[in-house]
Amino acid sequence: MNKKRFFLIITFTFLMMSTALAKDVLTNETVVQMVELGLNDEVVISKITNSTCYFDTSTEALLDLKKKKVPTDIIKAMIEKSSTSAAKPKSLIPEGEFFYKKGEEYKEMVSVRVASAVSNRKRWIPFAGPFLNSEIFLFIAGEKATLRLSEKKPVFYTRIEPSFIKLVFLGYHRDKEKRYVVYEDDYSDREIQIDSEILDDKVYKIIPAKELAHGEYAYLVGNTNSVSSAGFVVMFGGSNTKAYDFGITE
Repeated sequence: MNKKRFFLIITFTFLMMSTALAKDVLTNETVVQMVELGLNDEVVISKITNSTCYFDTSTEALLDLKKKKVPTDIIKAMIEKSSTSAAKPKSLIPEGEFFYKKGEEYKEMVSVRVASAVSNRKRWIPFAGPFLNSEIFLFIAGEKATLRLSEKKPVFYTRIEPSFIKLVFLGYHRDKEKRYVVYEDDYSDREIQIDSEILDDKVYKIIPAKELAHGEYAYLVGNTNSVSSAGFVVMFGGSNTKAYDFGITE
């Protein structure tokens, strides 16, 4: 293939791509696509400079861009664009409460009901019982969540302030018809720490602080009408508690 023909193919591809992206927003994925097509660095940077962009410039995302052989100058332009953008477009994340990201799409999750029960079983332990706290059991119906994910650190987005959210690893009730977690005061050995980041459009990005093993999980959402410093029973023990459950496959 001669140089003239190659240049015409690249130019035509870029024009087609520009038309397709005209109504869209540039993301990490679209930049990777342009680089893979062999577009000149200056062309890609120009496109970034003159487009509406929503880039993920977290450390993990930057490492991923480097692995995909995105040139340093283009990554730098993406970072500069992110820092100078007045606001990230709300249209990328639809109206709703809780989402997970599949590719470039945001999929809204449906909440499930949480039933609670207080147990004083430890009060029967000789000598120590009277000094031990009550336990609260939180139950979610069903053996498995509908949403199945293979990622070990799946990314979620929510419009709920993270102080009202707890990520838990669910155990099985003896009949396996429901899953549960137990709290004593504000503690459960099944709670998993989450990292959160607030985006410009008042949406929170949340991600488990560690990789999740195979099993059933849920983001518990407490009573958002209470203050975030309220005790666990006040926030999560009432009828307003709900959950967004999911499973991690092997």
